[in-house]
Amino acid sequence: TKLILLDSLLQEIAFDMSRQRPLHIIVSLIYLLTVSLPLYNLLIVQQVSRKIQQNDRTCTEGFIWNKTETEDAFYLYLTFDDGPNDGTPRILDVLKNLDVRATFFIVGRHLERFPKQAEVNRKTLVRLAKEGHCIGDHSYDHMSHNAENAHRGAYRGVKDDIRWFGEMNIAAVNSSLTNAGVDRDDINNVIGSMRTIIRLPYTDKWRVGDIHSDCICTEPDSSTRNAIDLSDALKKNGAKVFGWDVEWTMSSDNRYVFGPYDMVSKLNPEGGRRYRKLVILSHDRIHRPGGDRDYAEDLSTFIRVALKRGYQFRTLDTYLTDKP
Repeated sequence: TKLILLDSLLQEIAFDMSRQRPLHIIVSLIYLLTVSLPLYNLLIVQQVSRKIQQNDRTCTEGFIWNKTETEDAFYLYLTFDDGPNDGTPRILDVLKNLDVRATFFIVGRHLERFPKQAEVNRKTLVRLAKEGHCIGDHSYDHMSHNAENAHRGAYRGVKDDIRWFGEMNIAAVNSSLTNAGVDRDDINNVIGSMRTIIRLPYTDKWRVGDIHSDCICTEPDSSTRNAIDLSDALKKNGAKVFGWDVEWTMSSDNRYVFGPYDMVSKLNPEGGRRYRKLVILSHDRIHRPGGDRDYAEDLSTFIRVALKRGYQFRTLDTYLTDKP
C-alpha cells in the first residue's frame, strides 16, 4: 500500500511541475518525506532480518555473527600447558585432522613418574615431535617441589629455581625421544625450542623481544619477586619467556568454562602484546576422557570457525617474525 501511495505522489509532483505550480510541489515534497522515510526504515529492517536468517545456522549463544572478516593477517598461537598427559592425544587428533600446529609447554616428570602413564606419555611426546608441533619448557615438575598449595610458594630463589628448567627438563625429553628411535635432527629441533621457548608455571610473565610484562600471580610477594628475577635470568641466558593474551578458562574440575563460539568472540586484534597476534592459553588435561560434553569437538569447532574467519594459526617459534 505504501509503495502504491509513493508512486502516486511522484506522479502528482511531476504533474505540478509541468503546470508550474510551486506551492503544490512544496506541499507534495513534504508529504513525500513523511511517507518515504518510514518506508526506507522498513526496507532496512527487512534486509537485516534476511541477513540474520542467512547466518542463523552458524549462530550460537555468545558468537558475534556479524564480526567482519579479517583483511590483514591475524595470527593465533594456540598453546597447551602441563602435558603430555591423558588429554594430549585428543588434542593432537584434532590438530592433525585440521592441519594446524600448536605449541606445547611440557613437564618432563610426566615422562618418568607413574610407569604405566609415563609409557603412554612418551609415545605422545613422539607424536608431538613427528607431527611438527613446537615444544616448550614448563619446568621439570611444574615447580611442585616448591609449591605448598598450587601456586603458593612456587618460586623460592633464582639459584635453585632455574635448575628445574633447561637441562633437567630437556634430559627427560631427550631420553624419551632417543629411546623411541626419533631422528636426531628432530630431537635437536625439540631441544633447541625447549632452550629458547619457556613458560613459567602459575604466572603470566613475558620476556620476548622488547615485550617485558609481569603479573602478581603467585603468593606470597616473595614468590612473585623471585619469578620476576627468574624471568630476567632466563632471558639473559637467551630464552624467550612467554605468557598469554587470552585464556580459555578452566573450571574447578579442569574443563572449559565456556564454549568455542564464546572463545571466538574474545579474539580482539588489538588485545595482544603484538598487533594482530594473540597467544591463547589452554591446558592438555581439559581433554582427558570423561566430562559432560565432547571437549575435543569444542576445540575443533573453535579452530574451524577461526579459520573460516580468516585467522591463521602459528607456533611460538615464529612469533617475532610473523608479519601481520
